[in-house]
Amino acid sequence: MRAWALVAAVLVAVNPFQVWYSQEARMYAQLSLFAGLATLAMLRLDNGGRWSVPLYAAAVVGAAGTHYYGLFVPPAHGLALLIAAPDRRRALVAWARGCALAALAFLPWALYAQRIAARYLASPARLDDLLPVVGSTWARVIAGWSLDWASAVRVAALLSAVAVFGALLPTRTPRDRLGQVVLVSWLLAPGVIAFGLSLFHPLFNERYLIVSSLPFVLLCSRGIAWLVAGGTSSAWHASSGGLIRAGLGISVFALTLGVAYIALRGVWEGSYVKSRYSVHTRTIDSVGRGGEAVILNGMAQEPLYRYYTRSPLPYFTLPRDDPINVAATTDELNQIASRHTGAWTIWYANTLYDPEDVIGRWLVGHGYLALDRYSGNARLQYYAFAPEDALASASQPLRFGDNLTLFGYQWTGADPRAGDTVAVKLLWRMESGEPADYVVSLRLVDANGFIWGQSDQAIGNGYLDVAAWSGGRALEDRHGVRIPTGTPPAAYALRLAVSSRGSTRPLAVEGDPAIAGPSSARLATVKVAAPGAVFWPDEVPGLHSVGRAFGAGATLLGYAGSEAVRAGESGYLTLVWRAETNAPPVDGFALRLSTPDGRVVQERTWFFAAMSYPPVRWLAGDIVRGQYRLPVRWDVPAGDYVLSVEPTFGSAAMDPIALGTLRVEPTATLPPAPAPARTLDARLGDAATLLGIDALASRARPGDTISLRLYWSALRATEIDYTVFVHVLDADGRVVAQSDQQPAHGRRPTTAWFPGDRITDDHVVALPSSLAEGMYRVEAGMYDPTTGARLPVAVGGERGTDRVVIAQLAIGP
Repeated sequence: MRAWALVAAVLVAVNPFQVWYSQEARMYAQLSLFAGLATLAMLRLDNGGRWSVPLYAAAVVGAAGTHYYGLFVPPAHGLALLIAAPDRRRALVAWARGCALAALAFLPWALYAQRIAARYLASPARLDDLLPVVGSTWARVIAGWSLDWASAVRVAALLSAVAVFGALLPTRTPRDRLGQVVLVSWLLAPGVIAFGLSLFHPLFNERYLIVSSLPFVLLCSRGIAWLVAGGTSSAWHASSGGLIRAGLGISVFALTLGVAYIALRGVWEGSYVKSRYSVHTRTIDSVGRGGEAVILNGMAQEPLYRYYTRSPLPYFTLPRDDPINVAATTDELNQIASRHTGAWTIWYANTLYDPEDVIGRWLVGHGYLALDRYSGNARLQYYAFAPEDALASASQPLRFGDNLTLFGYQWTGADPRAGDTVAVKLLWRMESGEPADYVVSLRLVDANGFIWGQSDQAIGNGYLDVAAWSGGRALEDRHGVRIPTGTPPAAYALRLAVSSRGSTRPLAVEGDPAIAGPSSARLATVKVAAPGAVFWPDEVPGLHSVGRAFGAGATLLGYAGSEAVRAGESGYLTLVWRAETNAPPVDGFALRLSTPDGRVVQERTWFFAAMSYPPVRWLAGDIVRGQYRLPVRWDVPAGDYVLSVEPTFGSAAMDPIALGTLRVEPTATLPPAPAPARTLDARLGDAATLLGIDALASRARPGDTISLRLYWSALRATEIDYTVFVHVLDADGRVVAQSDQQPAHGRRPTTAWFPGDRITDDHVVALPSSLAEGMYRVEAGMYDPTTGARLPVAVGGERGTDRVVIAQLAIGP
C-alpha cells in the first residue's frame, strides 16, 4: 500500500492532463479535487465514521457546484457500494442520506442555473459527432495535449493496458475490493452517463472528463506498484520472473514520467501554458484606445473577460441567442461599426456559438483585420472600421503572376499616428486559368528598407471559396496594417506582394514602372504624423527590457536584435526610447563591441540628426523606436562580445549601457585586396569608390561567360545594403546580359563596410547564345534594392551619371 501511495503521488503530481488544466482560473482542476474528496468521504460511509454523511454531502456539493460533471460522481459511488460494500445496506443508506443532504444544499443553485442550462448548447448531438470526441477523450485524458495524435494514441493504449492490469489485480480484504471497484466505477460512470445524455443534449467534451483522470492514474499506479514492489521483495529475488516483472514496472513508470516530462518542460520554458486568455486582455488593456469596442463570441466568455480585463472599453457578447439569430447579430454588428473606430475580438469556442461563422464573415467583409494572434485556446483579432469617404483611391492595373489582376485599390488617406491602422481595400480579378489560394503581404517600408508594419493574410482572410473564384470574377479584399508603437514620423512606402500559399517566392509584378517592381508593387506613400505615447513591448519581438537613463531627458526602454552575426556581415538592432522631456539633448549614440575584459574591438556611431524624427522634435512622453543594421568587421575574431550603447551629447560621452552578449561567428579568411589591373577612381555617392577592375577580355563569342573583378574602397558606413550591378548593353542602350549581387556574393554587404575597407568583388556574366555580333559596352554601379534608385557617380570631377563604363566588348565568331 505504501508503494502504491508513493507511485500515485508522483504520477498525479506530474500528470499532463492535470497540469494542463491547472493553469487557468476555471473549474476543471477544482472539479478533480472535489471528486477525489467525495470518494474519500464515500469510503468513510462504509465504515460508519463520524461526520461521514455531512462530509460526503459537502464534497458532492463542491464537485457539483464546480461543474455539472460532478453530478455524475455520486452514481459511480452508489454503484460501487451496491457491488462491493461489505455491509451493503448500511453503506447504501448512508450514501442516500449524503446525496439527499447534498441535493438540498444544491437546490437553490440548481433553480438559479436552470435558465442557463436550458439554453446552453441546446442542439442535440449525433452519434457520428460523439464517437470522435470519445476517442479524443480517451487519448487526451491519458496522454495529455502535449503529444501529437499518433503518439498520444500509442501512449494511451499502453497505459490503458496498465490501468486494466491494476483493476484486475486480486484483493486481500473486502475493503480492498471496495476500493478497487470504486476506482473502476469512478473511471467509467461519468463518461458513460455523459455519453448517454449527449445523445439528447450535448454534454461531452474532453476537458470535462478530468473528473475521471484521478481514478485512471490511481489504477495505473496500483499496477506499477504491484510490479515494482512485488518484484523487489525478498520472495521474488530468487525468481527471474520476479525481476522481469520489476523491470517491466520500472519501465512503465519511467515511460509515464517521460510523457509527463514533455509537458513539464514546456511549463518550465513558458511554452506549455494552457490558457493564455490573460495575454489577450492585457493586450487590450495596454493598447486599446477610446472609441474602440470589444466583441466576445459566446456568453460563457463574459465572466472570464470581466475577471481578467482592466479596460474601460465597452464590450458586446455575440451572439445573444442560441441558436444564433443571424438578422439580430448582423444588425448589432452594424451598430458597433457605426459607433466605434475598431473592435477587438476574442474568439473562444467559436464553433459552439457561431457554427456558420456569421460574425467572422461579417467582420472580414466590413472591417480591416490588422492583428491576429493565437494564444493557447483563444484568438485575438483587431478589426479597424473606416468610412468609405476616408479612403484614397487608385486604379492603375497591376498583374501578379499569370492569372491575378489588381484593377483598383484604396487606402487610408489621412496621415495616421503610431498605433493606428492603415486600411487597405484591394480589388482583385481572377483571369483565365486554374484558381489558386493566394497570400497577400503588405508592408510599410522606410527609405533604408526596414519594415515597420506588416500584414500577411490570405485573400478573403480564410473565407474565400478558391474553387468558386473562376476566371473573370472580381473580389473585394480588405486588409489592415497596424503601425506599431514607436514608429517615428516619416514617409513610408506601402508595398504589396502576393505569393501562392505554401510558397515563399512572390509572384512577378507587371504594370506601371513607377509602381510595379520585380516582385512587389508600391501602392502608396503613408505619412506617419506622430510616434504615440503608449508602449506595448509585445510589438517588438524578442524585446529585452533596459529602463536606463539615456543621457539627459530620455530613457532607453529596451532593445532587440541579432544574437549572433558572422564576421564581415551585418546583424540587426532595434532600440526603443521614451522622451522624459521635450527635445532631450542627445546627439546620437556609439555602439561598441568589447571583449569580456573590456577591450573595445569595434565602435560605430549613429547621429540622430539623420533620423526622420530627431530628439530635437521629441515631446515628453513620446515613444520612439529606431532600427539599425549592426555590422561586424570581417577581421573581428570569433567569440562572445559585450554589446553596449553609449549616448553622446556634443563632445561629451556618458556612461555606456550594456545590452547583452553578441556572438561573432567565424567567416572565411579574405586575402588582402591587391591593386587593380586598371584604375578607375569613380566615386559612387558618399558610400564607396570603385578603385578599378582587373583586365577584361576585349572580345567574346555568343554564349560565353565573362569574368571580372571590381575593387571597392568604403568611404563611410551605410544603412543600406546596396546591390552591385554589372550590365552589358547594346548600341541602343538595352541590357542584354547582367550580374546583380551584393558585394563578394553577399559575404561583404555594404552595411558591414567601415571607412577605409577594401573589398574585392567578383562577377560572372553569361552572354546569351543568340547575341548578335557587334560592339557592346560594360557598365557597373550600385543601387538600393528596395527602391531601385542608383547611387550617383562622379569620375574625374564629372557628375550627372549613375553608372561607370568599365569596358568595351566586341562580340564575334
